[in-house]
Amino acid sequence: MRLEWDEGYAAYRAPLDSPLAAAVARTMEETLERPVLLTPMLGGSLPLSVFEKALGVPIIALPIANHDDNQHAANENLRLQNLRDGIDVFAGLLLRLGSLWR
Repeated sequence: MRLEWDEGYAAYRAPLDSPLAAAVARTMEETLERPVLLTPMLGGSLPLSVFEKALGVPIIALPIANHDDNQHAANENLRLQNLRDGIDVFAGLLLRLGSLWR
């Protein structure tokens, strides 16, 4: 076996003090009618830094998975309430984010 390693891509940390992050958090809290947890980094392998560099805009990921979803495993799951909340949040963002973030 021979392995050849590429450089990969840099980790990405969303600036939580940015106007975009504040607008997204505010929209989520208004939509869900409760506080939300903001985390600057998540585990996983998403090339967010590549998109940020190419597009020149901040990137914010909004996962809706439950903490014990066993992602990519045979028993991967998503709680129905997480799905419903996710639908509401993304609809709220589409409807309100343009007017909140300037």
